[in-house]
Amino acid sequence: MILPKKIMKMHTSCLNEKAKQMFGFDFRVSGYNLGEIKSALNTARTLQEWKNRLLNNFINHSGPFIDDVFDYAEFVLHNNNL
Repeated sequence: MILPKKIMKMHTSCLNEKAKQMFGFDFRVSGYNLGEIKSALNTARTLQEWKNRLLNNFINHSGPFIDDVFDYAEFVLHNNNL
């Protein structure tokens, strides 16, 4: 089933809203749809590789803020491995 573009674009804004509720801040990243996220993640082996694929393979106005998301993911990853 192919979802309408409007629903796909809403996905990252919904995730962003959930992050704001849970963590008290806004990642400032939006507009990536599920297909783009999945495509970038498919063969990525690290968070850095995933981030680079998102930045290099897709045009997105919020790309300059993507470090917010991945820095937070690194922080959580390292705190869970203590």
